[in-house]
Order: sequence, then C-alpha cells, then structure tokens
Amino acid sequence: MLREAFVHYRNNFSTAMAFAILLVFILPFSLIANINIESGTSALDYSLLVDNPTNMVIATAVALLFILFYSVFTSLIIFAVRKDMVKIKIHYYLTQKIEKFSLKIFVFYTALFLVLFVINALLIQLGAPALAGTAISFLITILLLFVPQSIVIDELSLRSAIHSNFDFMKNNSAVIVYVLLAGITILAVINVIEYALDYLFFIGRFITPVLVLVFAVPYIECIKSIAYMKKYELVKAKQA
Repeated sequence: MLREAFVHYRNNFSTAMAFAILLVFILPFSLIANINIESGTSALDYSLLVDNPTNMVIATAVALLFILFYSVFTSLIIFAVRKDMVKIKIHYYLTQKIEKFSLKIFVFYTALFLVLFVINALLIQLGAPALAGTAISFLITILLLFVPQSIVIDELSLRSAIHSNFDFMKNNSAVIVYVLLAGITILAVINVIEYALDYLFFIGRFITPVLVLVFAVPYIECIKSIAYMKKYELVKAKQA
C-alpha cells in the first residue's frame, strides 16, 4: 500500500505541492505569541483564553484561515486518488463538488479543533498532566481519521461521514493499524531528520515544515484514501 500511495503521490505531485502554500502561515504564526511551531506543526497555546480579546481574535482568525486552505488541499488530494482509481467526471467534480467537499471538511476540522482545544484547556484548569490531554486528543483524532475520505469518496453529509468512518474502522481494524503505523513512522523519520539537521547545520526547524506539508501530509492522505477505497469491490477487482 505504501508503494501504491507513493505512485499516487508522484502522479499528483502538483496537487501535493499545493500544500506548500500553507508555508506562508509560518510568518504570522511565529509573530503570534499564542501559537507555537514545533516539528513542522503548529498549536494554539491555552494562555489564549486569558489573553486580551484582540490577540484572541487575531490568533483564531489566522488559525481558521489555515484550516480553510488545509481543507481545500485535503479535498483535492483525496479526490486526486479517487479519480486515479475509478472513472469519474473530472470537470463536473472540480466545478460542482470540490467546493462542497472542502466546506464540509472545513466544518469538520474546525469543530475538531475547537473540541480538542476546549478539552485540553479544561484538563489544564483541573490540574491534569499534559500527557492526559495529548492522549485524549490523539485518541479522538484517530477515531475520526477517515472522515475526510468519507466526505470526498462517499460524498456524504458530515454526520453520515462520521458514521461511515466508524463503520469502516470497525470492519477494517488491520488496515487501520497499518495506516497508523505508516503515519507514525513517517512523522518519526521527519523528526529524526529535523534533529539531525539542527545538530549539524541548525536548519532542521526550517526544513521540517516543508517536509511535513509537501510530503508527509499529502502522502499520508494518499495512504488513507487508498485504504478507504479498497472497501469497494469494484476497486479490488480492478486491481486484481
């Protein structure tokens, strides 16, 4: 599956490169005190809740704009894998459907972001260890891992996509473990590269965002999309 995903990534490299546009957010993120950038990822600091309203509005607006672009590019890369695996009317989907897919994914990611932010903020207020919040966030994220694929591939509403995601995960536990291990391994390798480059040339923190956005994110979405598409017997038969 990893090799197949790489073929889709390579064939749709121009689509994957769209994620590089998100690199422009590094500057505003770095200028906002409540946003931390580390290992190619960004996160809102929970001090935002007690910060002045202006900083809160700016940080939230930048974060939502990032999620919006991220949602569009995620829709495009999932759709690219889908069109490679089955015949669809490309023009119709690009002009009529992608916008709807992107909006649903945006709503999903925004809701997920808010839920995780509130949960972690409450845990901090209760004096729970930081590891507890990280573990809960990881678990919730994993449980909703294939919602974007359900939206784009099955063309479902957000609520139905969540149910379809759960059904897929329940019936394909081995595939889920495979995808998780692949994703964790890819991100771990990138972290090792970051530490090595920081140790040798002090440039790891600058290279990592590029590797994460241009390679890791679209490649992992390709892996997830292939795994999700294989639930259809039509695709299985085509690849036999």
